Amino acid sequence: MGYTSISTGEGVAVAIGVSGSLCLLGIEYCVATARGQPVHRFRDSLANIACGVIHQIGSLHYASFVFPAYELLRQRCGIAGIERFPVASAASLLLLIDFLYYWEHRLLHKNRFLWAAHVVHHQSEEFNLTVALRVSALQIWMTTASTLLLAIAGFPPAMALATLLVYKFYQLWTHTRLIGRLGVLEWVLVTPSHHRVHHARNERYVDKNFGGMLIIWDRLFGTFEPERESPRYGVAGPRGSTFDPVLANLEPWLALCRPDRTAAPRGAPPAGLSSWQAVSALLRLVAVLGLTLALLGSSDGGAGAWVLVLPVSVLWLRQLGAVLDARGAARRGDTAALAIALGTAAALAVLGADPGIARALLGGAMLVALAARCETAPGRRASGLLARAAADNMVVRATEGRKGSYGVGR
Repeated sequence: MGYTSISTGEGVAVAIGVSGSLCLLGIEYCVATARGQPVHRFRDSLANIACGVIHQIGSLHYASFVFPAYELLRQRCGIAGIERFPVASAASLLLLIDFLYYWEHRLLHKNRFLWAAHVVHHQSEEFNLTVALRVSALQIWMTTASTLLLAIAGFPPAMALATLLVYKFYQLWTHTRLIGRLGVLEWVLVTPSHHRVHHARNERYVDKNFGGMLIIWDRLFGTFEPERESPRYGVAGPRGSTFDPVLANLEPWLALCRPDRTAAPRGAPPAGLSSWQAVSALLRLVAVLGLTLALLGSSDGGAGAWVLVLPVSVLWLRQLGAVLDARGAARRGDTAALAIALGTAAALAVLGADPGIARALLGGAMLVALAARCETAPGRRASGLLARAAADNMVVRATEGRKGSYGVGR
């Protein structure tokens, strides 16, 4: 399989994964509502999904860059010449991936540089399926070494990619509070109970349960901890509160560059958004999500378009963060954002890029314009499910006594 095919296949798989994830999110929300057990805060969940969008933008063409080196390493240093996809090979590959993930994940928590790329995943003080999507833009690049080790083992790139995608999708369901303990499965598999411990900042839970699919590695290497007390989610130490996905990715690196300086808390954003601000946030998220999916599904891989589209995506996400933080700064940048989006669409047309990307830009620009219009209607009310979400799920908890930090570990 060629690298273009691998990259395109990765984009299709991601698009399918996004659709499946959104369906599961809907199910989780409905079940939680029926049980009277709210597990989502509107702004927190949207910020988590937005961080996932940034991760996908940062991961574009990862396969195209990494897998040529992967195949070269496999041809030169591969221990086993595996070419087919028998059950035994697939099972051994999955076991190797899980073993490498355990040590890779443990290192992400212990090394300050790697933690800056991973801490985004732990910033949320909630725990639901959207947290699984909350990954930093650079984390996949920080974990390239473990992928290349699969090449040395001799597994072909298409086989490795397919298994990695299945492996990542498994981890989605472990990010929920709605599933309790699962009996004998708790001895072998990573379950939601195990992963709740991993995301908790309780002292006894810090740096525990690093496994991705199998919990046996934690049991073998002394990092296992069962769920004994109610987890408190987030990271350790004082921090401000923001729902801006761009700032969430940047602040750990800024803190790493200034280790002697403690970040001044910004304080909590205002206690809630109006229903129409919620509509605006959703429209802005859909705009950047559509643009990202267009890049992933582009017939030419979107390689040249990525450089042009990146500033638009970052600007739209920054405006989304301004709405979620109720900073009132989004509308001031809307005119510039629309002009840049239209100019980028024109440039893509001149360069002969995939027209689907230009259409996504124009469609996104229309959504951003509509979002700006929504924010100018504070006296009007949205109706239905969104209004209820605005009323019930957008209350931001007081930051007093809450903890968070960008230091190593939690």
